[in-house]
Amino acid sequence: MTTNNSSPLRVAVTGAGASGLMAAISAASAARERGVKVDVTVFEAGRFPGKKLLATGNGRCNLSNAAVGKENYYCDDALFESVYGRFNNDDAVSFFESIGVLTFTDDEGRIYPKSQRCDSVLNALIYECEKLGVNTVCDTKIISIEKRSGGFLLNGEFFAKCVVLAGGGLSAPGKGDVNALNEQLFGAGVKISPLRPSLTAAVVSGFPKSLKGVRAQGKVKLVHSKNTLAEETGEIQYTDYGLSGIAVMQLSAHIAASEKNDGFSLEVDSVPDMNFSEIKEHFDKIKKRSPEMPVMLFLSGIVPE
Repeated sequence: MTTNNSSPLRVAVTGAGASGLMAAISAASAARERGVKVDVTVFEAGRFPGKKLLATGNGRCNLSNAAVGKENYYCDDALFESVYGRFNNDDAVSFFESIGVLTFTDDEGRIYPKSQRCDSVLNALIYECEKLGVNTVCDTKIISIEKRSGGFLLNGEFFAKCVVLAGGGLSAPGKGDVNALNEQLFGAGVKISPLRPSLTAAVVSGFPKSLKGVRAQGKVKLVHSKNTLAEETGEIQYTDYGLSGIAVMQLSAHIAASEKNDGFSLEVDSVPDMNFSEIKEHFDKIKKRSPEMPVMLFLSGIVPE
């Protein structure tokens, strides 16, 4: 299949998550600015677009951070500068404002929509796609990509001049997983580097399910073979399988960077702003004043139940 001057340039995007929707909008916008006819189609394996996007920032949609820099990424400096030089943090904020999503920055530099709702961001992205004529096809998993003359053939039936791979990574199984497509991509001549999850929760062996739902501030230390690899302070979420939250997700990149993901342990300090002597002094005072106070109440003034 060839594309002549009267036929639209067909672009396929695999995955209707945040990156897929942004890719589709960018392609359609660029084509419109240049007066090029384009047919952009986004294929989504799930029932609706943006499933993973709706889970970001605990439902508030953490769009970016005011302190973005190459030191925050596990990649080659040249790669970071190449990408960030084309579309930086200010560009991202300007883009969202252009589609009706105003933002604010919290005390720790995190950038959120003023609505503090993920669905408002997703709805704005979907509307922008519709306005630009982007086609979204859900319940369609791309299982094969074959290189053909002048383009690529998806699932043996959809031909596209260009294909954007935005199928997700390994951090959130079930919300987008590129692994299923890897073998097929080799047939299209795509070289794939080893994939590892990052910025994800930590599954902890034998973790007590009774802690599920607890959310608190604290310090988390990542230890391997008695050596402290890194530590982070911030929100910690206790789940039925282990630990999550910003502090744990920051540490997860160190685990992902290791060839083996066993032998690690997490040490949690629930009261990082007090040393042992200060905590003991506090407990001694309460015990002296109310010696019969139940343990749960005794501790609840410092840590969540």
